[in-house]
Amino acid sequence: MDGVYEIVFNTIQEGLILTDMTGTIRLVNPRTEKLFGYSKNELVGQKIEVLIPNEFRDKHVTTRDGYQKRPVNRQMGSGMTLFGQRKDGSMFPVEISLNSFQDQNGERFVSALITDIHIRKKAQDEVLRINENLEQIVAERTKELYESKQRYESISKHFPTGAIYVLNLDFKIDYADGMEFVRLKHDPLDILGQDYVEINFDNHRKLLNMLNKLIEVGAVAPEFIDKDNEYYMVNASLLKDTSGKFSRILIVENNITQQKKTEESLEKNIEEQRRLNLLKSRFVSFASHEFRTPLTTMSSSADLIRKYVELDDKERISKHITRIQQSVVYMTSLLNDFLSLDKIDSGVVNLNVQRIDLGKLLEECLEETAGVKKIGQEIQVMNAISCIETDPFLLKSILINLISNGLKYSDEKSSVLVTTAIENNEFVICIKDQGMGIPQSELQNLFTRFFRASNAQEIKGTGLGLHIVWRHVDMLDGKIICESEEGIGTQFCVYLPWKQLN
Repeated sequence: MDGVYEIVFNTIQEGLILTDMTGTIRLVNPRTEKLFGYSKNELVGQKIEVLIPNEFRDKHVTTRDGYQKRPVNRQMGSGMTLFGQRKDGSMFPVEISLNSFQDQNGERFVSALITDIHIRKKAQDEVLRINENLEQIVAERTKELYESKQRYESISKHFPTGAIYVLNLDFKIDYADGMEFVRLKHDPLDILGQDYVEINFDNHRKLLNMLNKLIEVGAVAPEFIDKDNEYYMVNASLLKDTSGKFSRILIVENNITQQKKTEESLEKNIEEQRRLNLLKSRFVSFASHEFRTPLTTMSSSADLIRKYVELDDKERISKHITRIQQSVVYMTSLLNDFLSLDKIDSGVVNLNVQRIDLGKLLEECLEETAGVKKIGQEIQVMNAISCIETDPFLLKSILINLISNGLKYSDEKSSVLVTTAIENNEFVICIKDQGMGIPQSELQNLFTRFFRASNAQEIKGTGLGLHIVWRHVDMLDGKIICESEEGIGTQFCVYLPWKQLN
């Protein structure tokens, strides 16, 4: 074995075994000794089955005989999990790539590149349990391009999702190969002689710093880069020539796009789980607090009604029945808000666009919000549109929420104005009140879940109504705009798609 091959053979970070066509081991590298716990002398001359678990050895002999008849370069056990057996009898998962070749004398050999994938298997298991650890990046080191091109080509084929580059110390590309070029339908010959850093323009500074540091200190940590919407982990190491001097740089790019997407998906799922847990916690806290008051009111009123029945005090009985009814209405409103939000989040709210009588729909909204009105409050409607096409359930939910808010946050004897119009091919409906208004600094948070304005903390509410309105408007492909001034009032305008009806 010449110097270059020996450097590659002894420093590659995978197990490498050379057998003849009878399955007899002829050569092993140091990594193989470490993987299987045997010394080189213990392995050379043995059949390859010595490294295979006992239960699979007989079957492997048959498989090996079949391979000898048609030796091709391939990965073993595609779609399966393969195992190697150490000297102490323990087993570990491996990936094996086979490469058949002839030496100068015409004798045929098989080289097996063996990767210990127990770390990767562990990482995959952790991914299934929504863990943040992903597969370990395998960094390959090979030596001396100009005398070992055939060996570089053989090694590069064992990177099904990556590419290998050999650079001179000016960072010019002397060699490039790998399955990544095949996947992208790029010819590696087209980039020979080009500056590796320059062709990775978007990652220029990062890679330049990495390579300069490599030359300065002799080793660097892997670097993460992205190019053309693909993600890569780049490993770099120095190569020595036959005199022992560092003369070239080996770059291994491993495409980790799928792992990256899996990681991002896991992060989104974890974040969504955290959000849902927070909502559940908020709901439990909110429900225990908000439901306590109306339930207490209902309980005390029921006790008093029983007392006033005995006294035949109809006026007080009526008063407490009203209090019970108001508490029921409030609790129903709370539950409706949470049920509406749950339906939206679950994706069970389907659009049902139809032609509706807008005047009739507005009348229904006024009837359903009548119970919210305070003494002397009134709702004025200025509607000049007869029919529109939209989802009546969603539009009704939007209007009831906005009208109810206008009444709830306004004083007695105030009015809420509802107007409709067609502007720039959009149906516009505005609800304007004379209430307390919203602080300008808080308008940006208005449609956030559970948000309550700082000046409205004493008024009962879930902080979900406007969020539900915003979600319903979005489902109708519309938009909602709020204008407000503290002490003057608030106006919400909803803009929805409009088309002329015959």
